Amino acid sequence: MRFVNDRDPLPLIEQLRRRYQDQRQIAYVERAGDAVVIDFTVHPAAATQGCGGANGTGCGCSGG
Repeated sequence: MRFVNDRDPLPLIEQLRRRYQDQRQIAYVERAGDAVVIDFTVHPAAATQGCGGANGTGCGCSGG
């Protein structure tokens, strides 16, 4: 998924890192003053192991 915004969403990124730990990769594509582009990807191991919330409790969706 690609995220495009006019400012850096640092609180959102920190929340995603805490919730999903190593299951998501966050990569800045562009980080200029008025343009921030971030790619979010799911690690293949996470996709085969189902969902995962904080502390291994799961996210509660029907996919896991």
